[in-house]
Amino acid sequence: MKAIFIDAKNRKVELVDRDFENYKLINEQIGCDIFTYATSFNNGDVLYVDDEGLFDRECNSFFTYEGAHQPFAGNGLILGTGYEGDSADAMTTLMEVASKVEFMTRSEAFMRATLMNQYSLN
Repeated sequence: MKAIFIDAKNRKVELVDRDFENYKLINEQIGCDIFTYATSFNNGDVLYVDDEGLFDRECNSFFTYEGAHQPFAGNGLILGTGYEGDSADAMTTLMEVASKVEFMTRSEAFMRATLMNQYSLN
């Protein structure tokens, strides 16, 4: 199935074609032990990220997605959602994702999260 891989370490967004029916393959693609749902799109696509990414003090590869609630540590994967909740081809285009992703370092992500928190409190 077609998915969009957000490679934070190499700062690129690419299309991948792989069978993601087994959740372990999502872990493998993202490069994590446990993934989590980060945000969803109007077309049913879902962005998955490393659930423990913020605990990795060595991680210096972050990204944010336009409209998401926070910066994310590590890589991300966008997949579609099938009729019964199973994984399906991503409907969002590679160009759309590339235009909405911003890569950053840990310190830049911390500054972004701090600003986002300040504005949400006002």
